[in-house]
Amino acid sequence: MLNLPEPLRRLIWPSLSLVAGLLVLATAVYYLKVWLRDRADDSGGELLLLTEYREMVRRGQLSEEEFRKIKGRMAAAMGVTPPQEASKSPADVSPTFEGEAEPESEH
Repeated sequence: MLNLPEPLRRLIWPSLSLVAGLLVLATAVYYLKVWLRDRADDSGGELLLLTEYREMVRRGQLSEEEFRKIKGRMAAAMGVTPPQEASKSPADVSPTFEGEAEPESEH
């Protein structure tokens, strides 16, 4: 081995161990940040798109039928089952108050 003074020989292995440990820690932090960033990108994008499509329905730029088709495709791509919606949207249903008769259905 190298002909080093005794104090330096005693510091070599602890120093190398410290450097190796810091490299392992830095690598782990890097991969954790990449993994968390990828998960954040995956979960937020679909929700924002769905919110924008719902807003387009409200503005009249997209029909309810088109929205349901888009939502179904997005759910299938994500591997989830979309919840079943009521036959009427909340905008179609008017609240009734006590003592007031229900309006007749047009169907």
